[in-house]
Amino acid sequence: VIDLHTQLSNFKRMKTLLKKEIGEAEAKTLVSRAVYMTSIGGNDYAAPYTANSSLFQSYSPEEYVDMVIGNLTTVIKGIHKEGGRKFAFLNMAPLGCIPLFTAINAGDAWRKLQHW
Repeated sequence: VIDLHTQLSNFKRMKTLLKKEIGEAEAKTLVSRAVYMTSIGGNDYAAPYTANSSLFQSYSPEEYVDMVIGNLTTVIKGIHKEGGRKFAFLNMAPLGCIPLFTAINAGDAWRKLQHW
């Protein structure tokens, strides 16, 4: 998985290459007409439960959600600054409905996920 900030850096590099390839005006039009689709949450919220992470010893669930949303906001603003104007966001299913979580640790995982 490539983190969001690396993806933003890759986007900026791609935009620079695009300008060289098709010219600044055409690149600007292409970037502004593109739709930037984001699916966030699956790895961000599942990893701490599946990787025996101590992350939730440092953050409450609310603080962790704020951090994930803050990272997403920073990257969306970065794309907007580069000319992106159309954004789409895919919804994430409730974590407690994902079969992996019920299989990992039926009782404990379900109890923990009720906070989400």
